[in-house]
Amino acid sequence: MGSSKFGGCIPAHRLMIKNYDDIKKITAEILSVGIDHCIRLEDFAGLSSLEVHPHIDYMLKCVFFQFRAYLAANKTHLEPIKSTKYPANWWEAFKLEFFPSWLLEKYPVCYTTITTEIQHIHMCPHIQTQPQKKHIEWLMYEPKPKS
Repeated sequence: MGSSKFGGCIPAHRLMIKNYDDIKKITAEILSVGIDHCIRLEDFAGLSSLEVHPHIDYMLKCVFFQFRAYLAANKTHLEPIKSTKYPANWWEAFKLEFFPSWLLEKYPVCYTTITTEIQHIHMCPHIQTQPQKKHIEWLMYEPKPKS
């Protein structure tokens, strides 16, 4: 089925109609359609900087609404997740694969290490409306390092 700017109407030239005598004349009305979605204002309580940005994506045929606000935040610590080690370039990989052990002792393989980390960020939406000590402490909290 095709579609047009009038909803689900299919132009007559796209229909497989053999006998045009059976077509009846009708008058169609164009209806306004929409969707409502409720977001509670208390979810944005104290966010004086709340901005709403609508965006129509014609390729995806949909509308996006981006809600944006600015919050007090503090980057507390980095937590390493995983380290990956691999030969630094093709020559180092070649040495690792084909050099005998005595030659590797003389010319060791150079490695590159990538460490994936999580950046922990504490955010406090209440600090704009209730600048209390406990909110400041939450922002400044850093866990003790694991032994």
